[in-house]
Amino acid sequence: MKLKVLCLVVVALLTFSLITGCGANNNTGESSSAQSESTTQTQNQEANSNESGNANSGSEVALSSSWSGLPAEVNREDFGLNPEEVKAKGFTIGFSQCVMDHPYRIDMIKKAKEAAQKYGVNLIVMDGQGKPSIEVSNIESLIARKVDAIIISSHGGVAITPAIQQAKEANIPVILIDGGKPFQNWEFVTWMSTDDWALGRGAAEMLVKEIGEQGKIMMIEGTSGSSCQVGRRGGFLEVIERYPNIKIVAQQDGNWLRKNALDIVSNVLQANPDLKAVYSHNDEMALGAIEAIEKAGKVPGKDILVYSAGDYQANAFEAIKAGKLQLTQIYHNDGDYAVEAALAHLMGKKVPKMINLGTEQATKDNVDTRTPAY
Repeated sequence: MKLKVLCLVVVALLTFSLITGCGANNNTGESSSAQSESTTQTQNQEANSNESGNANSGSEVALSSSWSGLPAEVNREDFGLNPEEVKAKGFTIGFSQCVMDHPYRIDMIKKAKEAAQKYGVNLIVMDGQGKPSIEVSNIESLIARKVDAIIISSHGGVAITPAIQQAKEANIPVILIDGGKPFQNWEFVTWMSTDDWALGRGAAEMLVKEIGEQGKIMMIEGTSGSSCQVGRRGGFLEVIERYPNIKIVAQQDGNWLRKNALDIVSNVLQANPDLKAVYSHNDEMALGAIEAIEKAGKVPGKDILVYSAGDYQANAFEAIKAGKLQLTQIYHNDGDYAVEAALAHLMGKKVPKMINLGTEQATKDNVDTRTPAY
């Protein structure tokens, strides 16, 4: 009898243990599933947040992203400056340009000088020679000269933060034009730019479609660490990472220069003769890529497709018309507007903290209806 009771107790305990064990497994499974679903939802929300931005009329690319923080619409406005009133003030404005051996930069300064002449401004232009340390030194020099405002177009990234801080301490207003997204601790009146993340995304979407969502590609990047490079890379990868059959075989810093891109692409082609596309962070490097492709005995636009994140140069337009380049996008270099923004602030007018200069695309389908920036 005792043995029978003992057996019944053991069976009951085993049954309870089994039921409890299944319940624990089910609960764990439900918890893991819920966590996975929550993670997926979060990732989707983050992806959707980066997809924000309205399409520009006459453009195929979104104007902004959550990465940049720029307004969703172009908000360039007329400050209503009176040239004679401004001339009477005799302002001196410093312009710290990161480099002066690039067509984009040269044209930006040309426009700034035209505006300075219009408003009777003494414009002091400093060349950073592509080195953040020289940019910092130049800004410090402008501060020492007690200019009324400083316009900065930098690719020095966080390295120029000390100079930005010194301008703040000297009560000299800072105007930022392009150079990518400002860093959080920077003090400035306004930042005006095209959204770099949107440019990278726009190029990637076109590339993916035209190479059939598969194949080897490479990316030639702008100066590493610059916010422009971060944005044009990030927006591009956001799209490319959705396509597992696309393989990025090389990502190298071309420092925005054509000659560097020529060498980089030449070397990559030796190891990857079956390369299908090149994505460049600007027109100059895209043109260098085209030259490298031709030197390798291949046909750009046929054997290997080339895409530029932007600049909208006249020679890029010619490359599109010749069938050698698939895309360029306008990246506004409005040095004249930067001067006007500085003057508006000095004259006591309200200047938006963030100014979206907008963009548009030039492709083989519309290049004849577009106008190059310079």
